[in-house]
Amino acid sequence: MNDPPITKTTLARLQGSGYSKLEAKEKIAAIVIEEIYDVMKNGEEFDEKRFTDKLKALK
Repeated sequence: MNDPPITKTTLARLQGSGYSKLEAKEKIAAIVIEEIYDVMKNGEEFDEKRFTDKLKALK
């Protein structure tokens, strides 16, 4: 759960904001699912910048 590194940072940030570890992981998982969907549906390559931007936007 540390690839890309922003993933671990986001987990810590969300927990620091009051989310439980499970809640934080669920929020991150939702973004992962979105990315997998885009890759599979549109035949795109994984876009690390888009993924990173979405993680940074989580509140």
